[in-house]
Amino acid sequence: MFADGPAPVARRPGRVVLLPSRGSLPSNAVVFVIRFLVGLLLVTGGGVLSAAEFRFGRNEAGVGGLTSAAVIADGVTLSITAGPAGAVLDERGFGGLGVNSRDLAGVSGGEVDKFDVIAGTSTFTGQGEFVELEFDVAGSLTAIDFDGVKDESFEYFVVTTESGQRINFFDSAANTTVPGAVDAAIGDGALTGEVLYLLEDATFDDEIFGLAIPVAAGETLTITYAELSPVYGPIATPNGAKIQGFVFEPIPEPSAVALATYAAAIAARRRRPRFH
Repeated sequence: MFADGPAPVARRPGRVVLLPSRGSLPSNAVVFVIRFLVGLLLVTGGGVLSAAEFRFGRNEAGVGGLTSAAVIADGVTLSITAGPAGAVLDERGFGGLGVNSRDLAGVSGGEVDKFDVIAGTSTFTGQGEFVELEFDVAGSLTAIDFDGVKDESFEYFVVTTESGQRINFFDSAANTTVPGAVDAAIGDGALTGEVLYLLEDATFDDEIFGLAIPVAAGETLTITYAELSPVYGPIATPNGAKIQGFVFEPIPEPSAVALATYAAAIAARRRRPRFH
């Protein structure tokens, strides 16, 4: 699904300097333990864990028909919930994940296996279908693979975080097919937040890499489908889009055992008798 991106940049860990306390130096054994554990913490707490790649389509993730589900990839657990309330996740199609709100009272139209703007007479009419994501570890969303986001009809997805970050993802040609349409929406205040354009060529299809959207463990990240107003002159009728997957890079926490042992070593050093 995702093509190989650029090679990661190697980062040199910061130098750790152990300073002697006033009075006397710690014993050689304690120095060794402290240095060993600091090195261990740098490896287990400051290293890079494998990125988790989540894929959807043809019920690969097994979430179809559920309002909420847990998906595990590469050791990371994702909780994903369909919105609005009462809608279900739909993964039957080849193209990826959608949301089905057709069974909600007053909802009509739309495609059951895509994200759509809700039509009909319900209280949700005019709102875009969405998913809420929660990860069990802290990390960063680094890539998203959408499908069917069209420039001619000004379809786009919005990613929002609890911290207030808002990013709008448009087709690569959305601002050129109808020249300046996206710029005009920004100028009018109809479009707020950052705007990014998806890759689309012989290799890529509505994908984007190199993101750095930070997410705390248990924080809710929302991905919502949207469409620009017809006043900006779309030349085609919107018919929804999908999410094929995304990549999440976890940030490891320091080993609890290593931290406890390190604290014990420091405590033992402090209890050592001092001679004057």
